[in-house]
Amino acid sequence: MIRSLGISVSIAIGALVVAAGILLWTTREPAMLNATVVDQAMRAASVAPTNGALDAPDQSSVPEATVRLDAVRQDAQKRTLLWLVYTLTGALLATCGWLIFAEKRAHTVSGVQGQRSAGGLWWALFIAAVLLLAGIAYYALRLNALADVLSGQTLQIAIIVITVATVLTYYLGTAIAAPRVMRPSVPLATTWIR
Repeated sequence: MIRSLGISVSIAIGALVVAAGILLWTTREPAMLNATVVDQAMRAASVAPTNGALDAPDQSSVPEATVRLDAVRQDAQKRTLLWLVYTLTGALLATCGWLIFAEKRAHTVSGVQGQRSAGGLWWALFIAAVLLLAGIAYYALRLNALADVLSGQTLQIAIIVITVATVLTYYLGTAIAAPRVMRPSVPLATTWIR
C-alpha cells in the first residue's frame, strides 16, 4: 500500500511541477493582466503629487506604475498557483482514498467481476474531484476576483492547465498505482498498462 501511495504522490508532484512551470511562464509579465487593471495602475501613478510645478508630472510616476503592476501581477500569480495546489491536493486525496479501498479489496477479489468491483467508487471519486475543481475554480475566479485581474488568454490557459493537471493526477495516480488485480476498475487502464 505504501508503494501505491508513493507512486500517486510522485505523480501529483510531477503534475504540480509541470503545471506550476507553465503557469509561472504564462504569468511572468504584466501583459498577463487585464487591460482595466493596467489602466487603473497607470491612472493611479499619473495622479502622483507634483514637485511644486503646476503642469510638470513627477518623473517617478512611470516607475511607480511599474511597481504597482508588478505587485498586482505577483499577487495574481500567487493566487493562481494556490488554485493549482488546492485542486491537486483534492485530486491526490481522492486518488489515495481509492487506492486504499483498492488495496484492501485486492486481497478478496476473484473473477473478472471482482476485478471491476471498484469501478463505481472510482467514478464517484472522479466526479468528486471534478466538483472540487469546479468549486475551487468558482472561489478563485469569482469570490477571489482572479477573473477580474487576469487577461482573457491567461485565464483560459490557467483553466486548461489546472483542469488537465487535476484530471491527469487522479487518472494516472489510480491507473499506475493500482494493484494489478484491481486495474480493470480504472477505465482503459488495462489497455495501456500490462
